[in-house]
Amino acid sequence: MQTLHEYIGDTEDLVNIKLDQHRNQLITIDLILTAFTTVLAMMTVCGAWFGMNLNSGLEEAPGVFMQVRVGGWGMKTGNIAYYQTLY
Repeated sequence: MQTLHEYIGDTEDLVNIKLDQHRNQLITIDLILTAFTTVLAMMTVCGAWFGMNLNSGLEEAPGVFMQVRVGGWGMKTGNIAYYQTLY
């Protein structure tokens, strides 16, 4: 009877370990998707600055759009590379 009780306890521990592993995988996926969403939101803000109907002078300045575009892509690429090194 004692052996059966230990077997049941071991099986329960194994199931809990597997459930913890799956929960951790889901948390990791959620974190990665949140990071990508944040990066895309930053790119959206850059596009919105140029898409607004406000006279800020930036839309007329030569080369500013390209600088913002390259900077945004650089930030995005840097964030992706950073999060890939974490996992």
